[in-house]
Amino acid sequence: MMKYIVLLSAASIVLVSCKPPADSYFNTDKDDDLIERIDDDVMIDEDDDAMEENDDDSVEEGEQKDDDGATEDTEDKSDKAMEDVVKGDVNFVAYENKAVGYTIQRPNNWYWDHLIKNQISASDPNVDDYFRADRNPLPGLGTEYLGRIVIAVMQTKIADIRQGLSDLSSSSTEVDGIAAMKYDGVRGEQTWIEYNFEKGERTFRIFFSMNGASKTDTAAFQKVAESFKFN
Repeated sequence: MMKYIVLLSAASIVLVSCKPPADSYFNTDKDDDLIERIDDDVMIDEDDDAMEENDDDSVEEGEQKDDDGATEDTEDKSDKAMEDVVKGDVNFVAYENKAVGYTIQRPNNWYWDHLIKNQISASDPNVDDYFRADRNPLPGLGTEYLGRIVIAVMQTKIADIRQGLSDLSSSSTEVDGIAAMKYDGVRGEQTWIEYNFEKGERTFRIFFSMNGASKTDTAAFQKVAESFKFN
């Protein structure tokens, strides 16, 4: 009788020692919804190396390929990879536009694309290059709204661009050491912020447009604009 009691007691000890912590996600008593509570807009991984490797090796949703089929977002980690920068709830990664020759920090896990002249000319003949990014799927070209964050390289004279922004507040600034103008204001319900400048014979526009924009939304754009640098 004593031996049976000892074995039963030992089994109880084993069972108690094998019981998972009360807050473990492997506890089947927990609501399964807890496991699925993942914010698609926030991808902040404590393991930065794992996140950078994933970004380099995969083609992101909304990414456009060059004519030769190679993606433009592949980075040489030893020379070009930059530390992820987190601001608000947006995670940023380095992006290089090889066609034009500039780099920025772009929002990670957003929809984005890069369009070149032969993809744009039918709808916007004066534009040579577009980079676009948005939390939501990007619209087609030829619409008034191009995306939340847009970098446009175009042949249009900068005086004509600025005349169309005369209803907004303006101030002098610089983008990568180049004299530029910044415009900001609200048109109806749409917040509009734009930096524009000339380099060579082309006009560069870095602009943001969104209805009901929050401070976090505009801060994400500012991060992109302030990170713009020519190679």
